[in-house]
Amino acid sequence: MRIVTGTTSPFTRYERISVSPASCSIRSEYVIAFYTFKLQYKCNNSTPAWEQRKLGELFEESDERASDREILSVSVANGIYPASESDRETNPGASLANYKIVHFGDVVYNSMRMWQGAVDASRYDGIVSPAYVVARPNSEVYARFFARLLRQPMLLKQYQQVSQGNSKDTQVLKFDDFASIGISMPASENEQRRIGGFFDRLDSLITLHQRKRLSIRQRSPVWS
Repeated sequence: MRIVTGTTSPFTRYERISVSPASCSIRSEYVIAFYTFKLQYKCNNSTPAWEQRKLGELFEESDERASDREILSVSVANGIYPASESDRETNPGASLANYKIVHFGDVVYNSMRMWQGAVDASRYDGIVSPAYVVARPNSEVYARFFARLLRQPMLLKQYQQVSQGNSKDTQVLKFDDFASIGISMPASENEQRRIGGFFDRLDSLITLHQRKRLSIRQRSPVWS
């Protein structure tokens, strides 16, 4: 599959990149494509296309509570999804009253597993465990772009460095430490949307490709 983007303004152009979903895993595909995309982003004038910001300038912690909404989970492999779709039994019991409200577009992370990439931008309204942190974006942020950016290896290392705890099993990334981390991002929300949309489409294409391969394998005869 070859993807070619056109000009997004009179001053900027994206270069051509090639992606082969069959060649590697979904996770490594994201990493390779993301950095290729960023490194090949060029600007013909003196205005930088990307800028340095602190996460605390872009997000604020939300601590709204409720108990009467759909329970959501956050995992490294699947991002944010309804807990009802999981094979694991969900039984929060009396603690449900302390669950945090999540709105569509909020960034949610598992404070004890952030260094592994347990973070996503929610596509659902619902509630999450108090162990999760809900970061509400401001008007400069397109959440689906940050769903990819916040899982990049360089940032995972920073989460581990600023998390509090003596070992990986006890480390917790509090919002204040999350807010102190610096990132590089497109200055334009429109550019964030283009890049975020690109990776969402790539996600769908890779998933479709893998399902087709699985279907063909299941239909193929087994020769003894």
